[in-house]
Amino acid sequence: MIIGNRLTNEVTELHIFTKDEELKFISPFVEIEDKDYINGLNIDWNYKDDDDKPATFEITIKGLSQTTASKIKLKDNVVLSAGFDSDIGEIAEGFIIDKVYNKNELKIICSELDIKFNDIVSVSYEPGTLASEIIKDLARKINFFVKQLDLEVDVAYENGESVTGHGLKEIQEIVKDCESKINIKNNLLYIYSDVSIKGNKYVLDFNSGLLEQPKLNEELREKIEIKPTKKEKETKETTKKSTKKTTKKSKEAKEEKKDTEEKNKYDYQVVSLLIHYIKKGDIIQIESDTYNGDLKIIAIDINDFKMTLKTKALNKVGG
Repeated sequence: MIIGNRLTNEVTELHIFTKDEELKFISPFVEIEDKDYINGLNIDWNYKDDDDKPATFEITIKGLSQTTASKIKLKDNVVLSAGFDSDIGEIAEGFIIDKVYNKNELKIICSELDIKFNDIVSVSYEPGTLASEIIKDLARKINFFVKQLDLEVDVAYENGESVTGHGLKEIQEIVKDCESKINIKNNLLYIYSDVSIKGNKYVLDFNSGLLEQPKLNEELREKIEIKPTKKEKETKETTKKSTKKTTKKSKEAKEEKKDTEEKNKYDYQVVSLLIHYIKKGDIIQIESDTYNGDLKIIAIDINDFKMTLKTKALNKVGG
């Protein structure tokens, strides 16, 4: 792998905390003083952090003995780190939610969501209580820590609020009431608004890991490049007034609208080499031919040491 003009080696480090011991893996083979590491096995992995859902990551360890694989159980804590040469950092930490072992190959699926997601809360808040106060209180009750709290609208519940149910799910609902978003990392909550530009900012260009020119969302490109003619506008108005739509057409229209909304959640797709310190919610400064300026990361997909980032532009879209 080449970053800039420098040849680098991909390294994956994995820690699995079983009931009786910590299993430590490193791949590929690395000269290391700690003899407790299981060194040199082939480890493949991918990671996805999208929307408001907890991030998930999948790990496959090839050549693992059945004796060692049998020590690994569901709900065991897993820490995945990766990088190039000695520049290795944590990618994800979570709990095993699925495990399959076959022919000396172990496949585990992990979720960054702590099992505390199932904690039930039952509490009432007096009239006028702010959403921010409720969020912080609920987080304390389920042993989560609010790392960032930047609400678009800090709603005041005039009639008070009664909360009974899964604590984290209730927090997610309150965040939606505040027209904001939430990112869950282990037991940390990052709550932010679309206009928030808080967070670290990294310069990303073709010398620091950028692999392709940032690509504008095709739906947005069409809006920018193709303006409807007067005739098209009249046709759209006529269509709106029509009341003779079949159930099938209405369903198709809803599905099409949903697909469009999904596509329009991001402005640019950015592809780069793995940069372990970049997380969802961070601001990156792009220097390229197709876009120059700041982008906020709203989704991350990592596969084969390559990151695909979906981002929102903080500068002019299409500029």
